[in-house]
Amino acid sequence: PGVVGVLRCDNDATHSVLLSDEVSLLCGRPRLEEAVGRTRVELGLRSFWQLNRAMARRAYEDIAELLELPGEARVLELYCGVGGISLTLADRGIRTCSGIDVSHEAIHAATRAAEPLGAHAPRFRTADARTLAARELQDYDAVIVDPPRKGLGADASRALGASGADRIAYLSC
Repeated sequence: PGVVGVLRCDNDATHSVLLSDEVSLLCGRPRLEEAVGRTRVELGLRSFWQLNRAMARRAYEDIAELLELPGEARVLELYCGVGGISLTLADRGIRTCSGIDVSHEAIHAATRAAEPLGAHAPRFRTADARTLAARELQDYDAVIVDPPRKGLGADASRALGASGADRIAYLSC
């Protein structure tokens, strides 16, 4: 009863990339709607979302609580996917959140989800977090990372360490 659609992905690759460009809709809808607090997010095939939705919500809420951020804090979420953590922070009154992800589809979904939040909606942009320099991270009071399974990587770790952020949260797969 919870199935929204069935997609077929043909992938003969031997590397670890799960999805290929060969995806077809077999039946139903190609998108799924999910909630982040009071915000609705439309997930597409390449929109990263934590598989265990209840734990994702709990993790996002725990991060928001543990960071103890004032409303005027400037927060950057790296590897933001559809912006779950930024949307949670905005819902809790953090007025300046930004999210970065390499997926155009995920950034589009995050931007659309943030629109109803008005002037204090998180801002999202497409970029590769692995290539950000420390100077690009210096304007933030807190940086949150939720990298893919393989982790943050040496360059991004160094940049994060040199960022000067007062608070750093790392959500590990």
